[in-house]
Amino acid sequence: MEKPSRPIDAEPETLQEQARNSLDEARMVLPGIQAVFGFQLIAVFNARFERLDVPLQFTHLVSLCLVVLAMALLMTPAAYDLARLWCQ
Repeated sequence: MEKPSRPIDAEPETLQEQARNSLDEARMVLPGIQAVFGFQLIAVFNARFERLDVPLQFTHLVSLCLVVLAMALLMTPAAYDLARLWCQ
């Protein structure tokens, strides 16, 4: 039998609390993605990178672009939330 994730007598979270938790979790994941991006970027400046075949270099470029896209998608909701708070 599965254990409930929260006590049965606990009040359900409001939508605002759920959104805040999601933003906080996105902020926690972001440094890890930035570290992956850094390691991928270091590989480009390695002398052995030039010896890779062109398709592999292109694959690495595509993966770099996807990591940048992931960072942008994770940062956008938090940035929007901050901008919304400043405008109030």
